[in-house]
Amino acid sequence: MKKQIVLFLLALLPMVAWADESGTCGSNLTWTYEEATGTLTISGTGMMWDYLSYYESNNPAPWYESYHSAIQTIIIEEGVKSIGGYAFYECSEITSITIPNSVTTIGDYAFRYCSGLTSITIPNSVTTIGDYAFNDTGWYNNQPDGLVYAGFVAYRYKGTMPANTNLIISDGTIGIANSAFSGCSSLTSITIPNSVTCIGKRAFYGCSGLSSITIPNSVTAIERSAFDGCSGLTSITIPNSVTSIGGYAFYGCSGLTSVTIPNSVISILDYAFSRCSALTSVHISDLVAWCSISFRGIESNPLYYAHHLYLNGEEIKNLIIPNSVTNIGGYAFSGCFGLTSITIPNSVALIGSFAFSYCSRLASITIPNSVRIVEDYAFTGCSGLTSVTSNMVRPPIVNANVFPDFFKTRGTLYIPASTRQYYSERGWSNCFINIVEMEDGEPLWMTIMDAEQGKSQLKCEAGKSYTFRFEPSDGWRIHSVSFKGADVTSWLTKDGEFTTPAMSASTELIVTYEQIATNVKAFTDESDMRVVLINDEIVVKNADPGTPISIYDLSGRLLGSTKVTEGITKVQTTLNDKVVIVKVGDRSVKVAR
Repeated sequence: MKKQIVLFLLALLPMVAWADESGTCGSNLTWTYEEATGTLTISGTGMMWDYLSYYESNNPAPWYESYHSAIQTIIIEEGVKSIGGYAFYECSEITSITIPNSVTTIGDYAFRYCSGLTSITIPNSVTTIGDYAFNDTGWYNNQPDGLVYAGFVAYRYKGTMPANTNLIISDGTIGIANSAFSGCSSLTSITIPNSVTCIGKRAFYGCSGLSSITIPNSVTAIERSAFDGCSGLTSITIPNSVTSIGGYAFYGCSGLTSVTIPNSVISILDYAFSRCSALTSVHISDLVAWCSISFRGIESNPLYYAHHLYLNGEEIKNLIIPNSVTNIGGYAFSGCFGLTSITIPNSVALIGSFAFSYCSRLASITIPNSVRIVEDYAFTGCSGLTSVTSNMVRPPIVNANVFPDFFKTRGTLYIPASTRQYYSERGWSNCFINIVEMEDGEPLWMTIMDAEQGKSQLKCEAGKSYTFRFEPSDGWRIHSVSFKGADVTSWLTKDGEFTTPAMSASTELIVTYEQIATNVKAFTDESDMRVVLINDEIVVKNADPGTPISIYDLSGRLLGSTKVTEGITKVQTTLNDKVVIVKVGDRSVKVAR
């Protein structure tokens, strides 16, 4: 009988097996846990989902509750592109991990509290590492105090940073991890090599002692809160490689006075420049690119505090939107107090929300016939507005909040003849009581001061554009063209033609010419030197200090002379002649008065 019982038990043993489990951990990722070996395998292609702490949510990693303390080996197969937040949190039995070349991102707390983890292999494909991803692991605990690197990423400054620390990040580093220097108030300067492509979230959060930083042109993204609270920064230049600036990126940089935004930036997220109360200037080099930036809220645009926008070093006061612009983005010029006039070309189809809000010195606005959408609050807060001229024959529907509240009784809307009914049906009468069809208005005049033809006047029709062709005499070429006080030389076609925006008010068109002769030093069209006439004064811009300036009439008689000083030089003289020649050094320019 005893023998039979033993045989019966032995017969049952082959039926006992270890239970395996599997599931999904990404749109195209699966996980498998083998209980017999304690091995967790992640396979497939694409990004792993981010998870949260088991103690704070109902969304921990799917293997956490049953297996996290039993997992001994983790295999991440090639094809996996990211390791999700909290993915292997508290997997205390693993001792080593090898991350494949396909992974680019390691999420927040991914390996935190993996106390047995002492060996980590991270490839150079990983550029982004989240908050505390390796903290409280055996590997991190064994690192000496100072800047710790995880693979090719500057991971975190460990220990107490000495006062007035100047740091140099190692050449070859490709990323700065989230919170890498968070709270390091003793950091005064840091050198970032050209190999770095990403500055992580909160990378320099609260580094109040940081007075200057050079962002290399290898960086493509500045993440959320990267420089939040860096109150010691006074200026920042974003390199032309950066395409996005994260939310709160420069939040609370209260010492920041100027910022340079390159053409490459396409988005600036919420509150990126909030509480930068000392800002006085924003510098750009391309209006087309600026109009295309997607701003996420009014305080994402540094103009909210700076109020003054500079194009290639010169403040924009008379804004002429280039005729290649089709959309003026939301918040593009919000808070730009320096603007006194704007010219919108007939190419623009959309004026975004808050696009010109709080431009308090604007007195008048002209909306061309091409516009199909005017979004909410586009001109709200423009307290200096007295009139709006609309050339739209079929205006879009607008809400009453597009213009300032006071404008309904104090402002005047000028519209094309016989269009009053359309404007009333589309909500414009909710913005204006005073609506005038333009056939009732005064005629418009364009004063043309051409240094070849002298001064003339052209009667213009509101809402129409006019094309001019300038043909210099032998030995001369076009030096500059200004319209409504703004330089529009770049608008000229190769045949010397200039087309005005739609006319809305009387204005001036000024054309000057530059001499081309054997005794005149050769120069290029890219030269910045400009000679213009402003209120009967000859004004010379961007010439070298000390250069002699002489003014002659067409007979060669000297009318006045001086020398170039720093910046802009004005020559006081009585100009009785319609055309004079201004000689700056060995260059001559013909100017009409």
